[in-house]
Amino acid sequence: MELLVILLAIGFCVFFVLLPTRSWLHGPSARVILERWKNGANTKVVKADVAAAMVGAQRRNSDELTKRSWAYRVAVVLRLSQVLVLAAAVARSSA
Repeated sequence: MELLVILLAIGFCVFFVLLPTRSWLHGPSARVILERWKNGANTKVVKADVAAAMVGAQRRNSDELTKRSWAYRVAVVLRLSQVLVLAAAVARSSA
């Protein structure tokens, strides 16, 4: 029974780590930058806004990555506990 519970917990962690995210940001939108320039925005202002947006995106990505890193670590610990439970069961049955 313990192995089944651990296996389900590992499955949940793996699912969470691999779950796609819509909030993951890869960079500034070229379309938005071009629209701002087309509407007469100052180049320096646009560059500053792009840099600020990139910093914000990195922060959000980092937060999401931190959550998934913790789920991965939990899955590793659960996997190790699964091996220990299995080894203990084998040792008990052969004694």
